[in-house]
Amino acid sequence: MYWLCLYFHAVPLETCFPGSARVPCAVAEGGYVAAVNDIAAKAGIRAGGTLESALAVSPALQIRPRDRSREVAWLHERAARAFSFTSMVSISGTSLLLEIGGSERLFGGRRCLVEQISQALASDTACRHAGAPTALGALCLARGGFTGCTTSDFRQRFAALAITALPLPRATLQRLGDLGMRQVGDCLRLPREGLRRRFPELPDLFDRAHGTRLDPLPLYAPVPRFEERIDLPSAVWTWTGLQPAVDHLLCRLETALRRCAHAVDCLELELSHRHAAPTSLKLQFARPHTGARMLSLLCQERLQAEQLPEAVESVVLRTTVLRPMEGSNGQLFPGGPGQEGVEGDLLDHLQARLRDRIHGLARTDDHRPERAFRNLTPGMKSLSEMPISVRPLWFLHPAQRLSLRHKQPSYQGRPLYLGAGPERIESGWWDGGDIARDYFIAHDRSGARFWIFNDLRNGQWFLQGIFA
Repeated sequence: MYWLCLYFHAVPLETCFPGSARVPCAVAEGGYVAAVNDIAAKAGIRAGGTLESALAVSPALQIRPRDRSREVAWLHERAARAFSFTSMVSISGTSLLLEIGGSERLFGGRRCLVEQISQALASDTACRHAGAPTALGALCLARGGFTGCTTSDFRQRFAALAITALPLPRATLQRLGDLGMRQVGDCLRLPREGLRRRFPELPDLFDRAHGTRLDPLPLYAPVPRFEERIDLPSAVWTWTGLQPAVDHLLCRLETALRRCAHAVDCLELELSHRHAAPTSLKLQFARPHTGARMLSLLCQERLQAEQLPEAVESVVLRTTVLRPMEGSNGQLFPGGPGQEGVEGDLLDHLQARLRDRIHGLARTDDHRPERAFRNLTPGMKSLSEMPISVRPLWFLHPAQRLSLRHKQPSYQGRPLYLGAGPERIESGWWDGGDIARDYFIAHDRSGARFWIFNDLRNGQWFLQGIFA
């Protein structure tokens, strides 16, 4: 294994002071200076010092409290992007740890892979990166200012690190400094048992850095949701004006889906207006999608059929559930029989254009004909495997009462002759909708077939369905 550490040492400063500042700035945490910009550093202010000493050096120093929540969101966004290169990503403080040993051959070697990662994740921010056979070793090297490493010289470089490169509490580093420990090698030369009595955490840390002790890391897992907003340069009324903004958001969604190998089967577009309430459009798909092109066509179908109350000023694209992509076997000869997805695309287009006017049918575990089916979102599968007898496609609800002629049921003046049956259905006593019926398949003189029943409670005849 080979781990790469990206140490974003300026994250506290960049999240509190976005953009370039022309005055000395510092981030404070617990009465100490956590980070300073270049102007403050040139004035003699150093991270780790007290706020009183920093203000004594530069009374014009701008100080803001450290915002951990913004740092976490910033790092999570970088961690999600790192999934384009490896599936093993961990966050440690203000650093990202990536296991890249398994991805080197896919990206043209270690050097090319590190360059691509730096360009994708650290081109817009201050960053130091270093690699090592262990995650903790890479973290220490990056904090100490080293770049690059091989397995053969790792122990030598690790021993040459300043003691402040170790991820230890400030108090522990202060005690080590008071004892004259300036480099990691100074600690490694001490008797191990004596070191353990005075600093119990150090021997374990050295073992994990050298790889002689297991070091399980909490791996980052991207949150299965997506939400982004874009403000329009000017208010628009039509899909033509909205399309560039929606397509930009869909491309961002496609990138996020491909990074984490997920797909989406529902979307929500929220269109904001100046005076009217936001317009919320929900799109449900018959099958999961990952491509921005198909999603753009479906959004176009829906928006063209929508009557907007007012011009749109901003667009929010949101999906709260991402589904893992399911692998499928391709066709040896494209265009042949058995291609999947054609029916799903047709349903998606119909659903986007007609909105909630189409639905599927699913069987339910109920013998009563009027309750044996329920509406279903198109494309979803019924979970019921309950066996069902022959039923007509034309179903009447409520059932139509039939008249009797010479004690024989008749429909529109034509006598009906009983055929297959009876099929007795007695059910529903537990919910107050109990029935007791004998069903028959009947026919008239022309050969048309009907599904009728005799209500056993009052002896009346009803028409339930007509066979095609």
